[in-house]
Amino acid sequence: MYYHEAYSISLNSDTPKGVCKPYCSERSLPFSYSSSSRDFYEPDSVVPGNDLDSITDANNIGCITESRYLSIEQFNDFSSNGFSIFHLNSRSLIRNFDNIQDYLLLLNHNFIALGFTETWFKENTSPLIHLEGYSFVENHRQVKRGGGVCLFLRNDFVFEVRHDLSFVNNDVESIFIEISVPNVTKRVVIGVIYRPPTGSLANFYNHLCNILSDISSHSKYGFVMGDFNVDLCKPTSAEFLSNIVSCGFSPCVSKPTRVTNSSKSLIDNILTNVNHIDDCIMVTDITDHFPIFIHTSIQSSSVNTLPMYCRNYSTRNVQSFISSISLVSWDHIYRESDVNISFDTFLATFQEIYTSSFPLIKIGKKKGRKSNLGPLRYTSIDQV
Repeated sequence: MYYHEAYSISLNSDTPKGVCKPYCSERSLPFSYSSSSRDFYEPDSVVPGNDLDSITDANNIGCITESRYLSIEQFNDFSSNGFSIFHLNSRSLIRNFDNIQDYLLLLNHNFIALGFTETWFKENTSPLIHLEGYSFVENHRQVKRGGGVCLFLRNDFVFEVRHDLSFVNNDVESIFIEISVPNVTKRVVIGVIYRPPTGSLANFYNHLCNILSDISSHSKYGFVMGDFNVDLCKPTSAEFLSNIVSCGFSPCVSKPTRVTNSSKSLIDNILTNVNHIDDCIMVTDITDHFPIFIHTSIQSSSVNTLPMYCRNYSTRNVQSFISSISLVSWDHIYRESDVNISFDTFLATFQEIYTSSFPLIKIGKKKGRKSNLGPLRYTSIDQV
């Protein structure tokens, strides 16, 4: 449980278990203010309803697991040894680093890798960051403020930076490393990605697919964490999910990771081509994003065969699509005053006709996670 008042966390025996230390008591998170000094929230009640289950059903794509919200005490009971990864959108790592260190000290876990997005680093900023027992790599903007990514890797792993997968541009910011894990034949690629919300989605998808395809095509394990600024709680995320599944990857986190009094979104995630993942969302208000965590035991049998699919664009199916779409009345969309509701309604109708008119057919196999359904392929109305 998390107490609403802002206590300073110390590591002495008098510290209440599970008490959180807000960065700022005025942040608009549902557990950062209270009309009563005795109010409490259970972690699972912080984000009510609407997990990803209904969304993934609509998109024919599923997450590896169903995520859980955990307090510090619950996490310490939940976590175990193995290959583990932690991610947080830090909203300025310099500003929040003391709070993050305090929080990590309360977690009874020795993470393999910790990734942070929106570090807001500038030139000569990164030397100010040090986490005992970890090596550190980062990538930051050279011109404007904001963005930036970094990765901490435990010192007992030797790594090489994957410069070919590391970028900073208007559409994607990333840092990637590659490591060997004892008693594991496959090499492991770990990366952190931040997508600037003002960038081109098409260019971002192209970068992401190239990265994931490179990992899969060389038969390596991949863990790609980050803030993708694509809300998986919305049907419009179908193309994002399609792209990652087509590369043999799946998202691990299935519930909202950014929550305010009036909204919630699932924009932080960890993508992987490994099965048997345990994951959780960790409840704290260090920033306006929740930390996310995955744990797995990497084994040679973890990556299974993933069938490849494509859409059947036969002449008959094209004619069926044209006929079906021409029979739809769009009057209710034109009458809708809210442009967002109007677009969502249009997209849902279009996708339903599209997926029924152009069914998936199996075309081959590729290394990746076993899935019951393959990726969606999209085309524009003009192309049809």
